[in-house]
Amino acid sequence: MRYIPAITKLIDEFSRLPGIGRKTAQRLAFYIVDMEPARAHQFAEAILDAKRKVHYCERCFNLTEESLCDICSDPKRDPALMCVVETPRDLIAVENTKEYNGD
Repeated sequence: MRYIPAITKLIDEFSRLPGIGRKTAQRLAFYIVDMEPARAHQFAEAILDAKRKVHYCERCFNLTEESLCDICSDPKRDPALMCVVETPRDLIAVENTKEYNGD
């Protein structure tokens, strides 16, 4: 089935996201279309806000809105220790253990 151009574009954009196949992209697109306009605006603003504000920490490359992330700016942390992980998501897993106290 062919969709109208706006839906096709939305499906195409969702399907570019990692782990999102065509069927899931279609479901997401129709979910967005069915949203109340105010909710859709909030959703779009959250995406734009994250894109505008979030960047990598100057010291460790964790995600932050400041020059240093919460971990690197915490004076209780040992700056002589640095945990190296592949992605910020991996860092959250390490932090959730509450066992590591370095930067």
